[in-house]
Amino acid sequence: MCSGKLQTALLVAGYFVYLLVGAAVFQALERTAEKQEKMAAAQMKEAFLQNFTQLTVAEMEQFMKNLIEAIQNGVYPVGNESQFEESNWDFSNSFFFAGTVVST
Repeated sequence: MCSGKLQTALLVAGYFVYLLVGAAVFQALERTAEKQEKMAAAQMKEAFLQNFTQLTVAEMEQFMKNLIEAIQNGVYPVGNESQFEESNWDFSNSFFFAGTVVST
């Protein structure tokens, strides 16, 4: 009887360790990609603001496509530079995502 409880406890502990490792991996991988996407969006926004009075129709179309792509990737290029430091991939969100992946 005791070995059954021990086995269950070890399985639950192993499951949580697996989730913790998965969360750390997701955070490491996605935070880097998110940071690069945010930097690209900030550069795009800066270029637009410096040259918006002289844009051609094609350049405006390209800006709109880039903006839509950034938003679809979870990057919202509004506000100031301090907002770029916040990440959607903090540990709690990564842990939740890992749990969702493992449970489905």
